[in-house]
Amino acid sequence: MSEFNVITTITVTDAILTGSNVPEVDLQEFSLGTAYTVGDTVMVATSTANIHKTYQNKVAQGAGLIADILDENCTSISGWTDNDILNGVSELSPAGQFKFNAGAHSAGTVSGRYKNTGATIPDKFSMEVKLYNDLIGAAGDDFRITIDGQSNWQFVASFRSDGLFITKAGGAVGEVGTNIVKCNSAAAWQYFRFQVNKTTEASATCEVFSKEEGGAWVSQGSVDCDYEPAVADNLVFLQQYGTTVDNCITHVDYIKIATETGTIGLIADTSSIPVGSTSWIETGSTNRWKTFNSVLGSQTEQATKIEYILTPGAVIDSVALLNLESDTVDIVEINNADNLITNGESWTGATGTTPPTGWTKNGSPSDFTIDNGALRITTAGAGEGIYQTVNVTPGTEMQLLGKYKNTVGDIAQYQIYDFTHSALIVASVDLASSTTESIFSNVFTVPAGCTQVSIYCTGKSTGDIVFFDSVKLAPTEYSENVTTGTNKTSVVKTDIPQIATGILTVTINKSGTAAIGEFIIGTKTSLGNMRPKPQIGFRNLSTLEEDIFGNVDIVKRGYKKKLICNISVPMTSMDTVDKFLCDHKDDMMVYAGSENYSCLQLYGFAKEPNTVLGETMADMSLEIWSVI
Repeated sequence: MSEFNVITTITVTDAILTGSNVPEVDLQEFSLGTAYTVGDTVMVATSTANIHKTYQNKVAQGAGLIADILDENCTSISGWTDNDILNGVSELSPAGQFKFNAGAHSAGTVSGRYKNTGATIPDKFSMEVKLYNDLIGAAGDDFRITIDGQSNWQFVASFRSDGLFITKAGGAVGEVGTNIVKCNSAAAWQYFRFQVNKTTEASATCEVFSKEEGGAWVSQGSVDCDYEPAVADNLVFLQQYGTTVDNCITHVDYIKIATETGTIGLIADTSSIPVGSTSWIETGSTNRWKTFNSVLGSQTEQATKIEYILTPGAVIDSVALLNLESDTVDIVEINNADNLITNGESWTGATGTTPPTGWTKNGSPSDFTIDNGALRITTAGAGEGIYQTVNVTPGTEMQLLGKYKNTVGDIAQYQIYDFTHSALIVASVDLASSTTESIFSNVFTVPAGCTQVSIYCTGKSTGDIVFFDSVKLAPTEYSENVTTGTNKTSVVKTDIPQIATGILTVTINKSGTAAIGEFIIGTKTSLGNMRPKPQIGFRNLSTLEEDIFGNVDIVKRGYKKKLICNISVPMTSMDTVDKFLCDHKDDMMVYAGSENYSCLQLYGFAKEPNTVLGETMADMSLEIWSVI
């Protein structure tokens, strides 16, 4: 009987995934200033919130202005100065928008806030606002947006129950369109954009655009906005008046002001990255991160080799590699505390022709520069760079590990040299050309009698520009090569040394295209021993449709693997096992009845465990279904 283990998983984040040879360049990265049309696809590859996903555009967009004067998303009102008068109350609503409530009406009542933009209001600017006029009236019970600019000019937009009005010369007002403000019983979220041009002050004009949620922008025409009172500079006021009507209320979702005239951000419901937006549809994880997205059928793919470096930052003892297409898999762990290389990450001292502290020049490189945390080497001859000699123990298995990249057409190299015997251990290795950060790894055994080795990081040819970072050399704590071949589709190991400062390297090798569906790290819990004769199977999710003439149409879909087995559990462990299964009933976990057979390794859920209790042993039956 074999031990039956369950692996609870640790979510792999940017902090844990510290290196890979799989580039994250699936698509163009989302850019706020880029014009997108329906069907365009982008990726969001950022350390913020561990996103790393791809999206398809659903709403035509256009390039927009950057809100360089004011960019207020109305999620915090603390940065605005209170301008409430008499019964007015300005606050942040529970929904996360600015709320202006004039309260009980009276002469002079205002609910308002103002803010100094800190930037001069230019002669040409655009303002965009999204608001909801819950209850407003005519003049005196209106909601106003006021911009004080350049001491002698003011822009005022007044949202009233009888329309939108812009103030002009002498304090008179001109209506924009005809009754375009939705309010009171007809209230709805509306977007307004004001494109102001007062290059010639006496003929200042404003073109107004509006739209409703999900709609398209429509120009409402241009109006005079030449209003020239004496004002303070660069102030923006949001004010709800309540002179004759009780509880006049307006909500503001955002307000943006940009230099020049035109659209601000993107013509869509989102002006930020497309996560969670109705304007974009998520299409999956980026290629590098498909293996960590909890979707077994979604594979990371790359020609010949996939390599990952993980630094869990916590004790783990198990690794599961699922839905593999591979010939062999290498799993290596070192302890970062045993790293023999000094100054292989900060590169202190590197400048000009001076190499980093602790390293020696190989040849006469023309320049050393620290570039975004990495060491950039510019060679003046073939094979030039740096090396470092460290003390080692003969016969020890070690791993050299690091990151690199190169400029187009250049080649980065590493070499491992037996300093004691003046002999090569690993001759210069040409690293695969990569203009984005990639990794290199080499596991070797220190030759007999060798007490010092030298590690070289170089460029191959004259004038090459290459980059190195996170160079480490340490004895291996765990090293295993697993032959998988055609039929073995998963590898599970539950004997990884428990090292809090461990660094795990996994390499998936394939003569063709290597692929992996899920890479799981975590800790194992033994439920007991699996009894003989477990049952395996699968549920076919494809459908077969037959018409009246007997013609068959098969719609191909995936399948879910199944494992049914009995587990022998000591009664002394039964409470612990029962609580573990209850606590994790909704968690996807790796169930491993054996480390030798992929068919007994499932990633999914246990359904309705049933246990017969005995005097010393319990017999538990488990039915486990994989995720797709």
